[in-house]
Amino acid sequence: MEKSVKEETEIDLLELYSFMRVRNVCVCKAVSEKDIIAAVESGVKDLRELSFRTGAATACGSCSSSIRAIINRELTKKNEA
Repeated sequence: MEKSVKEETEIDLLELYSFMRVRNVCVCKAVSEKDIIAAVESGVKDLRELSFRTGAATACGSCSSSIRAIINRELTKKNEA
């Protein structure tokens, strides 16, 4: 059975809203990917410095590898520019 235009629009809006929500990488300290990117743009170069500035990865630590990956990705972008 085909979806109506209304159903497709609602699904698209739900997907859009999910992308617009802040994605906390460190749930324990409520540090978002946006916060990490901003910190790298302001000079953070590693997890230790980011943790000192934001508190990220200082509680349970399960976000450490994700944070490192984001930092490395952003530093690579910064170096290529």
